[in-house]
Amino acid sequence: MRRRIVIRVSPGIVCLALAGLAQSQDLPDLTILGDPQLMMLGIDQREVIFAAEAENIGTADAERVTVAFEVSSGAGGAFKSLGAGERVRLLPAGGSKWVFKQAKLAAGCYVLRVIVDGRNTIAESNEDNNLVEIPFCKP
Repeated sequence: MRRRIVIRVSPGIVCLALAGLAQSQDLPDLTILGDPQLMMLGIDQREVIFAAEAENIGTADAERVTVAFEVSSGAGGAFKSLGAGERVRLLPAGGSKWVFKQAKLAAGCYVLRVIVDGRNTIAESNEDNNLVEIPFCKP
């Protein structure tokens, strides 16, 4: 007798059915919502604050989420970390949280990269949507 395995995938839920027995597992799905923002501070023209909204579009809560900020000096340049990642203690299913990173940058054009769960420490329904890059110029 052959057993039939059916795998069904829908956003946030992975289901496996084997010979009529079904198991489902709710998973978080972490992403960066929209484009990160760049804010200039008036005190020191080199000082900038990056802001990004981390979102959990999955069906389970995520704990100890790390959001990292990196910059490169233009297209094709190597990315440099802006320090330790920002930690979000709890990101509930369907929830979001703004995270901020302060840095000093000289005037010029850069690419900002924001990565949520960059080390893949959290099992997710989709691991391919954890990174966003945007170019920007700082006067």
